[in-house]
Amino acid sequence: MDNQNPIENKYPFNGQNGRYPYDFEDDEINLKDFLPVLWRGKWIIILITVVVFNIALLYTMRVEPEYEASVSLFVNTQGQTESLLRGFAFEETKKIGNEVELLKSRMIAEAVVQRLMEQRFLDEELLDPIPILMHFDQELDEDVWSTPGQVTTRLQRAVTFDTRRDSDFINITSRRNNNEEAALIANTYAQVYYDRNFYRSRQQSRTVREFLEEQLDTRRGQLLTAEEAFRNYMEEQGVVQIDNETSRVIDQIAELEAQREATAVEIQSLTSTLASLQRQLEEQEPNVARNISSADNPYIRMIQEQMAQLEVERDLTVTQNPGAEEDERYRRMLSEIDEQLGILRQNLRRRTAEFMETMAPSIGDDPAGYVKQLRQRLLETDIELQGLEYRRLAINESLTRYESQFERLPQVAMEYASLQRARTSSEKLYLMLEERYNEALITEQSEFGSVDIIDRALVPERPVSPNMRLNLLLGLLLGGGLGVGFVIGRERLYAPVRVPEELMKQGYDTLTTVSSMNSELKKLAPMGRISKNKKELDAHLIMLTNPLSPTAESYRLLRTNLQYAQVDKKIRTLLVTSPNPGEGKSTTIANLAISYAQAGENTLLIDCDLRKPALADELDQLAKPGLTEVLADEMSFNEAVQKTAVDHLDFLACGTLPANPAELLGSKKMKKLLDTLTGRYRIILIDSPPVLAASDPLVLSTLTDAVVVVVSSNRTKMKELDLTRSSLTRVGSRITGIVLNFFDPRGVYGSAYSYNYHKYGKYGYSSYGEKNGVERKEIKVD
Repeated sequence: MDNQNPIENKYPFNGQNGRYPYDFEDDEINLKDFLPVLWRGKWIIILITVVVFNIALLYTMRVEPEYEASVSLFVNTQGQTESLLRGFAFEETKKIGNEVELLKSRMIAEAVVQRLMEQRFLDEELLDPIPILMHFDQELDEDVWSTPGQVTTRLQRAVTFDTRRDSDFINITSRRNNNEEAALIANTYAQVYYDRNFYRSRQQSRTVREFLEEQLDTRRGQLLTAEEAFRNYMEEQGVVQIDNETSRVIDQIAELEAQREATAVEIQSLTSTLASLQRQLEEQEPNVARNISSADNPYIRMIQEQMAQLEVERDLTVTQNPGAEEDERYRRMLSEIDEQLGILRQNLRRRTAEFMETMAPSIGDDPAGYVKQLRQRLLETDIELQGLEYRRLAINESLTRYESQFERLPQVAMEYASLQRARTSSEKLYLMLEERYNEALITEQSEFGSVDIIDRALVPERPVSPNMRLNLLLGLLLGGGLGVGFVIGRERLYAPVRVPEELMKQGYDTLTTVSSMNSELKKLAPMGRISKNKKELDAHLIMLTNPLSPTAESYRLLRTNLQYAQVDKKIRTLLVTSPNPGEGKSTTIANLAISYAQAGENTLLIDCDLRKPALADELDQLAKPGLTEVLADEMSFNEAVQKTAVDHLDFLACGTLPANPAELLGSKKMKKLLDTLTGRYRIILIDSPPVLAASDPLVLSTLTDAVVVVVSSNRTKMKELDLTRSSLTRVGSRITGIVLNFFDPRGVYGSAYSYNYHKYGKYGYSSYGEKNGVERKEIKVD
């Protein structure tokens, strides 16, 4: 067994995956690497998890519940809007994002606040005021109403808006601590937005209707005046007979005058609309409206002029031929005029579209659908206004021709014809305006806006926040995550030595691992001491307390590996030290000395820890006289050396503690003493203080053949071990090997390896002798 490779002996090869239980050649982060760390820090993880969980529970129980209410709106983004151009229609596209931004605006929020402040209370009994309107004044110690500005700010924080993907739906969501208030705010927001959209959709139609209503009242008075004058003339002069030609001229003039007045009314209406559109567009894009309205296109002007002449000609043809609907010649004439008008309208539509495209670069990119609509309407209105001007010119030209005929009428019929002309013209104009007014009224009443409230908000019954289950689950996950992160972070920051493979990665040779023996010693030596040859020895001398245990076997493995540690030179003097105090170096060197002695090797154990000596107590020997007395020439070595309870093992205590231990240990006398003793003993073991606590080990390392460093698993930091190595290297020494003390294989390799480990340990306690009547006895080998 002693000749076996220590790594393969302590960490058997796993034939299933071709790896050692802890594969030090795999540098990738493996979850298995962290399992031992998490297991060691399980109580910290549990503590942090419980604390965070309780914080989440306390927060959930103390926080005020919040309720959420939502309204679903449908916005018709695709609508057909009648163009101001005769015979045209343009697609109007709204952007759903613009509507959302409009909902988020302070203007809408202020309108909602105004409506809420008009209502003031949640219930009809006026008992519960709307909470968002209230402001608690600590000085007055009572609730008072907040200002509209304060409420508006709160409202914008309480309401959110979102759209459904690939749809024209908008959700208005209100989140408040009062469930009735949440539903009220969401519904009020939706209603204000709906009313505003409804009002804006009817605004243009309302403006046209109101203008026509005003003109209709004025023309009604003119018609009554003309009819009164004509009636008075007839009563005074009697019936005046006029011929058919005179009657035809009067009807034509009356029709043309009526059309001229109606055209003037339309021009006046469009001029007002154009000015309104220019003002709106200038608010969005200064100077753009002026550029659009001043834009001109000669071809469009020519088409409009031709259309105006043909439309006047058609109207006169219809007026001159009453009751001629069945006449083939009359219908063919109207068909030809309509065909020419159709061709001109198509050309005008095409040219107008091209003209609008050419105007687009000069007025910049369209950032929003609202501005785009204003631009389009402004261009349409301007083009139609030009067409009406050409129509009025055509009517005036025709009217001039008929007035020349009117002036050639006989004098006797002139006055009658003038009154008849005025009455007929006023009547035709009034009827035309009345027809337009009725059309505008129907258009206004048929406008319902582009927004529809699909689902109104209901009063929520359950709060959406806090979510008890979610908060507790998050608290549990967060606590566990923080606990795991803390343990792993501490492990990374602390970086302790854990397993032999980590030491091998850093270039250290692990001679053996020693597990903790405390639980074992509680059963074997409850008082902590054992009797041996009339000596009360420390129970941690496991080589005596339980020589067949796995721990004792670890010290034998250490002895064996030291025998083959240096091929060129046998180890005669060995220094055992550690980076820090409390890592078990004194217990290790004592058990190692016993192991050498039990093997029949003549062994000397020297306590060179001249600061905190511990070997004398463990071996139940005298602390002085010892090394310091020998070096001070106060007595000889033979007088100071002590026999121990173990055969072949001598002990030289530290003696009186000196004031200058480093100088004493580095003296020539110390070197001479060791040179002398190597001739008397097979192996000399030297215990020293920790390297990072004193310079004594560095001095002693230059006098010995080998240095063994004892480290504590999960306690000694890798940086401390590296610092120990660098300190020894600077004085020309090197670490022969490492003893990993307090190593727990169960925590590192799991229960499978731990089972094999303890199974091997039980091999030394088998009842073979008892079953077969064979007694154990100590056999000495010379």
